[in-house]
Amino acid sequence: MGLECEVVVREPADDGVADDLARVLREAGASRVVPLLVGEPEPEQRAAELVNDVMVAVTFSGTVVTIIDVVRRWLSERSWRGDGDLSDGPRSVKIVVGAGRDRDSIEIINPSTEAEQRLIDLFIERHS
Repeated sequence: MGLECEVVVREPADDGVADDLARVLREAGASRVVPLLVGEPEPEQRAAELVNDVMVAVTFSGTVVTIIDVVRRWLSERSWRGDGDLSDGPRSVKIVVGAGRDRDSIEIINPSTEAEQRLIDLFIERHS
């Protein structure tokens, strides 16, 4: 079956984020990438106003290390504009594995500090 997880992009800057992330995950070997709906909007509320996060469920034949590497590379590529300045693109992605009491998550931040890297290493150790 493979690794199943959720990938959450906090407050994406544009509507193309979900499609771009799904494309990158599929190219890296994800066998399933499905957008997750958080809920239904109120009658007067637009769906885009409901939540500012993009969430996808992923089934991946690789390991948690591979998914983290793919997400890091994707974040890095979206963080810089062509002129060398920082873009207003996403700066972090949350990866959630497991369900119920076994649910565990890690926030991948770009750029990351040494302390954040240690947390990522511990997360990988727990899920390898």
